Amino acid sequence: MLRLSCRRVIPVSIAIAALGLATAPAIHAQATEQTAPTADMTCSLIAEGALSPPIQPVTSGEKRPASFNGKDGTAACSGTIDGQSIDTTSAGSWGVNADSDNPINCGSLTEGITGDGTSKITVTTIDGQQKSHTTSFDFEVVGGAVTISNGLDGAGSFQPTEGDCVTEAMERARVEFEVTTSS
Repeated sequence: MLRLSCRRVIPVSIAIAALGLATAPAIHAQATEQTAPTADMTCSLIAEGALSPPIQPVTSGEKRPASFNGKDGTAACSGTIDGQSIDTTSAGSWGVNADSDNPINCGSLTEGITGDGTSKITVTTIDGQQKSHTTSFDFEVVGGAVTISNGLDGAGSFQPTEGDCVTEAMERARVEFEVTTSS
């Protein structure tokens, strides 16, 4: 049996070039990684969204943790984001998600509901760039009044838009806030 041996010799310059290509994406990714924009804004925020699961009337006796999801809200802001002035003539957008800390029902609104959430405010700067500020926050609802803190600070209201919370479960709500944020 005849055996042939074939050894391939790779020139050192090709090996070094290949090594450089293998590390290039990591170097590129590191160079383009950005930090979150800084924001010093005052905003009026409005969103309507679903409550999941719906908040049950007191008479049902049922309490469950609930979430609010307002995707297509509006933001009217002034101030700066990432060092650039906000164009106050352009409408911004707002998305918000919030979760109750404990199981709740409509009676919890008068007792007080606490929880946390995330907020994403997108605005246009005076040079036409769209920039977003995402932050977490804590909230407390007592009656229809809401205070928010720890990242997004301000006060506002929580109003049912679908379901009366007396005989029907509250399925949707509208929130409105006057807030400040700085990071």
